[in-house]
Amino acid sequence: MSYPFTGGNILNASELNEIGLFHVKTQTITGTPTSVTITSAFSSTFDAYRIIGHQLDTTTTGDDIEMEMGNGGSHTSLYYGNTRALIYTSSSITTANYQNAAPMPISFTNSTAGAPHVDVTIQYPNMTRPTIWSQSAGSIRGYDVNGFYNAGTAFTSVTFECTAGTWNGGEFRVYGIVDG
Repeated sequence: MSYPFTGGNILNASELNEIGLFHVKTQTITGTPTSVTITSAFSSTFDAYRIIGHQLDTTTTGDDIEMEMGNGGSHTSLYYGNTRALIYTSSSITTANYQNAAPMPISFTNSTAGAPHVDVTIQYPNMTRPTIWSQSAGSIRGYDVNGFYNAGTAFTSVTFECTAGTWNGGEFRVYGIVDG
C-alpha cells in the first residue's frame, strides 16, 4: 500500500514496518529544573532517533541549551563538532568548533523571537561506536549543529540542560527512525 493512506485501507505488518517514525516516549517537564533527562530513550530497536521539543519554555532569554548524552553530568567531555549561531538581533553569524569539550549547545533559551527549538536527529546512540547528531535552526534565533560523542559508548538516555535559568514547561518527544 502506498502513502497517502485513505479511509478503509488495511495495513499489514510489513507495511507498518516501513513507516518512517515510531513514537518511543514523551518526557514532560515538571517543576522548574535546570536539566531534563530522558531515560529509556534509546535501545537496540532503532539505529537513529529524532527528538522534538514541543512547547518548550525557559525562564531566561539568550542563554544556551546543551545536549548531553547520558544522564546529566555523567559525560562532560569527548564532544566534537561545530555550531553556527543564528541570532536575529545580531548582524553576524557566530561559528564555533568543539574538540574534546563539554556538551555542545543545541538551542537558545526563550527570546522575543520565539521559544527554544529542539529538533535533533541522533544516530547510533545505542551502539558501542561514536554517536553523531545534527540539528538545523528552526527559527530566527537558533543553532545549526553537527557533532559527535567520540567514544564507543552505548547510551539509553539524553539530557537537555539550561546554562542559565530553568525550564518552565513543555515536553520532549522521542521517535525511532524506521529504515525499513
